[in-house]
Amino acid sequence: VVEDVLRLGGMPVVTHPDSPKPELAWRDWDLPVAGLEWLNLDSGWRDESYARVARVAVDYLVRPGPALASLLERPTSALSRWDELAARRKMVGLAGHDVHGGLSPRREEGTQEIPSGFVANAFTTYEASFATFGVRVLLDGPLTGDAAADARRLLAATRRGRVYTAIDAIAGPAVVDYRATIGGSTIGMGEEAGFVDGAALTFRSTMSPGAVQVLLRDGIEVAESRDGELRFSAPGPGAYRVEVRDLRWPVPWIATNPIYLRGAAHDQAPEVLEPVTIASRSVDLNPSAVE
Repeated sequence: VVEDVLRLGGMPVVTHPDSPKPELAWRDWDLPVAGLEWLNLDSGWRDESYARVARVAVDYLVRPGPALASLLERPTSALSRWDELAARRKMVGLAGHDVHGGLSPRREEGTQEIPSGFVANAFTTYEASFATFGVRVLLDGPLTGDAAADARRLLAATRRGRVYTAIDAIAGPAVVDYRATIGGSTIGMGEEAGFVDGAALTFRSTMSPGAVQVLLRDGIEVAESRDGELRFSAPGPGAYRVEVRDLRWPVPWIATNPIYLRGAAHDQAPEVLEPVTIASRSVDLNPSAVE
């Protein structure tokens, strides 16, 4: 499937890689995937106790978005995997809501059991789920209003890693400016350049009360700032990404994609072949069945 996605010009992304549900977790990291979900809302509640979920259900009646966000822990395993892969080749980090709203309990294929996710999905709305966090895409200019053209720009920027995640239920608005200066040139989030002495990273963002900006190099914390601006002279090659942490919450408030400063040798990203033209046809979709 991964090879087919690449052959058709797509971007294969691993979803919920560290799901507590074994059949949903990802296993084969040797495949040429282009990205992964560092955060997944569906995975966030699966390791909670019934008492904890019940408490969140009560909170949900008053503040839906923050109630759902309170189920999000720091996804240590997924973040570590992302850092490990990004140290070798480009790996785009995304976040997924994974909501399947609706009150019709669909049974797992081949079983008579109602899916465990039914409880969560039946009583949470799309509006509340989408208000929990968002993925921001950085474009080279404003949207034009041409849906097809804008969609291509959004997809191209996502493929390049020009995206960051913000947990909107914690605070807002979340705005970032992240770049590296190498020699006389500048690159932005998601972009790659060869490392040279004097390479400098600059990160600016909005800040919630008590927040701290943390710079990580291949997953190792190397610098932090609490005043809204972080400057760092890179000591060597690495995948440098930033988290803005609100210390009242375990999950990062903002998580950027890396800036990649490469050494003489590193793995290459999977080759994206020319898209294959496929004849289109109209399909009558039942909206309740679309994920």
